[in-house]
Amino acid sequence: MFRIEEIFKNDVIDEFAELRNQGTQAVILKENNFDNSAIQQELLKSIEQIQNEENKKQILQKLEDFEESMNEEMTIFIKNFYKIGFVDGMLFVKDVKKILELLKNNNDKK
Repeated sequence: MFRIEEIFKNDVIDEFAELRNQGTQAVILKENNFDNSAIQQELLKSIEQIQNEENKKQILQKLEDFEESMNEEMTIFIKNFYKIGFVDGMLFVKDVKKILELLKNNNDKK
């Protein structure tokens, strides 16, 4: 059989998770009305009002670093949730096979 630790370390499962995420991310965002472009524009306008160019660059860099960090964090969560679902699916199939076998055995005894 399999060990859960092996599945969580499996790069192929990570690739499946990334492929699934790419196809569904835009749909999920649209269906849930996630649109933070207005907030983003407001933030950029506020940053543009900063007179000191060095401060402005530092703030924009920190904002970019923050965005990158958040994306990495979300990717980790998405991959792990996908793996949990993958394991649940495998366990479900195993349980269904056991139940069907028990039902078959009970019917054979009758």
